[in-house]
Amino acid sequence: MQRYAIQFQNKTVSLMEGQTERTLFLLFSSSLFLSCVMYFFFVGATTLNIINRNTLEKENRMLNSRVGELELLYLSETSKIDLNLAYSLGFKDATKTAFAGAGGTKENLSLAKNRQ
Repeated sequence: MQRYAIQFQNKTVSLMEGQTERTLFLLFSSSLFLSCVMYFFFVGATTLNIINRNTLEKENRMLNSRVGELELLYLSETSKIDLNLAYSLGFKDATKTAFAGAGGTKENLSLAKNRQ
């Protein structure tokens, strides 16, 4: 067993007593074990993140394809809308048209006349 001490002005202060080799071995082996555990954890987390990213990219491609299909369907349906379809659904031409001008008066724009 080795003993380490510092001596100054006729006083000795003990630094380490006991099994220093065993203590250092346990310290280094536990730090090595902890480093290995952390390494495997981070490598596993990175691998899972890559797998999840690939899955999300595949889903994104499928959704983009579906959006393209829906846009094409929208364009084909909007080309079918015309005045004959509107008349068949009950649209009627306006008989009395009125326009608001910039020089209107308060009497023409009041809410009281609109409620009657």
